[in-house]
Amino acid sequence: MTISKMGLIIATAVLISACSGGSDSSSTASGSKPEKKMAAKPAKPAATKPRGSKITGTIRPGSKFSKIKLGMSMARVNSTIGGPNDLKRHETGKRWIPFYYGSDVQRMQALYDGEGCLTYNGGNVFGGGGNKLIGINVDPSGACY
Repeated sequence: MTISKMGLIIATAVLISACSGGSDSSSTASGSKPEKKMAAKPAKPAATKPRGSKITGTIRPGSKFSKIKLGMSMARVNSTIGGPNDLKRHETGKRWIPFYYGSDVQRMQALYDGEGCLTYNGGNVFGGGGNKLIGINVDPSGACY
């Protein structure tokens, strides 16, 4: 074996052993006390309310809107309080952001006469991930529509 190959093998072995060696965290060179380890805390449960959702106005007790909650699917809302009197869909500005695949590129607004409007996210550019209730606008006059 040549001397250059032997030197390369030794240098590699020294490098590997230097990288794998660790220091003992219980003793430090300065003589200071080691840091105490923090106990792991359980994670907080995720909020069920969709980000950016809101309720506008005051929901009357006993009304249709008092039976629903933000984050419900459109099918569940319709089975709970019935279908809307009118429905319209529009695209948001996020539709035109390149490579944006969020679930809020469309919005659907449902009008309930005498109650107000419900707003749903309409899904992503491929049509999936939508139909979650993100807004309740209590307006018996229907001006929200």
